[in-house]
Amino acid sequence: MTVTNKSSMSNFASSFFLQMLPVMLGVFLGLWANNWNEGRQLKKLETKVLQKIKQDIESNRAQLRNVIEYHQSLADSAQSAFATYDEKLLFKSRYEVERSKPNFWRGTRTGNLRDAGYQTAIVSGVLADMDFGLVSLLSEIDKAHSSYSLMTNNYLQTIINQTSDTKVIDYLVFLISFSTDVSITEKNLIELYDLALSKM
Repeated sequence: MTVTNKSSMSNFASSFFLQMLPVMLGVFLGLWANNWNEGRQLKKLETKVLQKIKQDIESNRAQLRNVIEYHQSLADSAQSAFATYDEKLLFKSRYEVERSKPNFWRGTRTGNLRDAGYQTAIVSGVLADMDFGLVSLLSEIDKAHSSYSLMTNNYLQTIINQTSDTKVIDYLVFLISFSTDVSITEKNLIELYDLALSKM
């Protein structure tokens, strides 16, 4: 190669580099701006999702606080009735015995727990960027919700399936079991809610 060719090649390379530098810089800045904007949008979404989760938890906690006292009272009243009824009455059909229809029973009164915020966090992928301890706690709450829902549905099914042959003793044992299990689960859920709210 001659000196002229080398000089021409060198000029071409430096000219090419000088022309490509703004393009490469523009692409780099565009990618950086896009990543920054995505991060900002994700942070906005995370803030909205956390607000929704907090609203759901506060609503659920208020619902359970309204019914837990009833369930605890129901357990006490059913145990008292069990202790005071005579043996003959306990083994009769509850439909035969007007006195066995407890006046303390006002339905199951269980909470209809919300979890839209947590489900949104799962679907949107926001959980991946949240604090691991909080995500773990929210997952535990979701699992407890499922257990609570399953338990209350099973008890409701038991109530529906009672027949005219259901004995007073069976009915009272059911009420004691139902109200005790539900109130314990509600107490545990309220504790989980309080812990989650303290971490948010």
